[in-house]
Amino acid sequence: MRHGDAPHAGAWPPPSVRSTYLTVFALTLLGLALRLSGLGRLDFWYDEIVLRNYSLTGSSLYTPTEPPLMAWLLYAVMSWTKSADAFLIHLVPAILGTLAIPVAFVLAERITQSRTIGVIAALLTALSPMAIYYSREARPYALLMLVSAAVYWAFVRANERNTLPAWTVYACVLLLCCLSHLVTVQIVAALGLFAVAQLAIPSLSSEPRNRRFARFGRFVVFSLAAGAAGFAWFVPRFLTDPAIQANQNRIFGGSVYRYGVVAFLRDVVVNLGPGPVGQRFAMASLDRAELFGLMVLTLFMTGMWQLRKQGRSDAAALLGLAVGVPLVIEYLTLGEKSSWDWMRWMSHAVVPYLVVVGVGLNGLAGVRPGGMTPAIGAVALAVIVLPQALHPPERPDYQQSRNVASYLEAHAAGLHGVLIPPFQVGMVHPADQRIMDTYYYLKQETLPVYVLNMGKIRKAVLAPTRGHVAMLPREGDDPIEDLESGRYAVLTRQRSADCGTMLRSIGGQKAVARRSSPVMPGLTVCDLEFGGAPN
Repeated sequence: MRHGDAPHAGAWPPPSVRSTYLTVFALTLLGLALRLSGLGRLDFWYDEIVLRNYSLTGSSLYTPTEPPLMAWLLYAVMSWTKSADAFLIHLVPAILGTLAIPVAFVLAERITQSRTIGVIAALLTALSPMAIYYSREARPYALLMLVSAAVYWAFVRANERNTLPAWTVYACVLLLCCLSHLVTVQIVAALGLFAVAQLAIPSLSSEPRNRRFARFGRFVVFSLAAGAAGFAWFVPRFLTDPAIQANQNRIFGGSVYRYGVVAFLRDVVVNLGPGPVGQRFAMASLDRAELFGLMVLTLFMTGMWQLRKQGRSDAAALLGLAVGVPLVIEYLTLGEKSSWDWMRWMSHAVVPYLVVVGVGLNGLAGVRPGGMTPAIGAVALAVIVLPQALHPPERPDYQQSRNVASYLEAHAAGLHGVLIPPFQVGMVHPADQRIMDTYYYLKQETLPVYVLNMGKIRKAVLAPTRGHVAMLPREGDDPIEDLESGRYAVLTRQRSADCGTMLRSIGGQKAVARRSSPVMPGLTVCDLEFGGAPN
């Protein structure tokens, strides 16, 4: 060692480590800035309003199969700030999604023993359009990305150390993942297959057979304990919730992805790479997004080969299963949910995928660790995904809801009120609570709101939530028997409503629709005549 290096001999962390941590911190700030950009433009779309109100009320009627952790976090923030504003509720997942960036670093570093690959994985996670998109959505997927990446890190750590404290940390993180989303079963399936493979295939572990059995036993015990605790909330809800009992086939049933394996893989390749973009099944030829996606996939395959070449077949198997097993499960179970947005159930695969891509970038460079070529490759890949990262897509639902509210404000003088029918227009069902909640959040006028609920018309009223954080609409207790005839605005999830069909579900009143006038998607103006009891 040179004399000039002596002053740093006792420094901790060493200068190279400090510079790495500063780089990861800078990438985390970059990722936060990208996730916060334009966040104030977002209100609520159809599913986001459910999570908001589940958080405010604690009632599973809003979302019977949603695990509670995200709602607990949101309610804690809302109680502290005394606000249920859209920006605040989008801010929480933006921060959670940002925290996945340093977790991507520690996961990659733990698996590869390379800080360079860790930094590349952090960079790719910071710029991942899919990670950014779901970090800007007021749903639990940013939380899922964060805790699932932490699960893989904790599992690798426990698998290496095989100590009770390490397995306890793994179980605690897995518990949080179970409380984040039901698709945690996909993650556990991947880990379980890896544990079985490591037990049965000697090349995946250099330890004696008895030590492999002991490690497998600890994995099973701690996984079962975390799963039992993490899904305990679901057992009473499954047994008692009428919404689950009435819709079990729709909630839990599934069939093969309806557009075929080619369309499925096109979605996967693009959305894990430069996406998110829409479905690829209608395209006759490759476009730029798919070419870029194939480039990223090539780096992923290169990374898998590099891990095997370096004698890390165990790491290659684990990360391959972390990406592949959920894909197989999704393909076999998506059924009617075959829109491009199905990728939200695969959001937990983004970080493992990008970790392997980072390995591929580093290996493809063919230079010593720490050289400039991996950095140049990472920057080149960052440039590819940068357009989507800088301008993440936004759901048209936000602007559509604002357009509806603005129209009703401008035309309030010519309307008698707003009607909220059931989701299935014309059928005797509860009124569409999501539409009513979204409208009440955006409403800027004083039109009365009526709900068509189980064949009765009731006026919507506001009631305080727990903690008096906000006021939420609910239907009044007493049905209305003499609603005034005139012009009403009907708000639906569908593009437009047939007012005559809608009124067939009303019992106890003679109601006739004289005219249905679609104004814009989700808004129909109806001329209605109410004439008392039917003959």
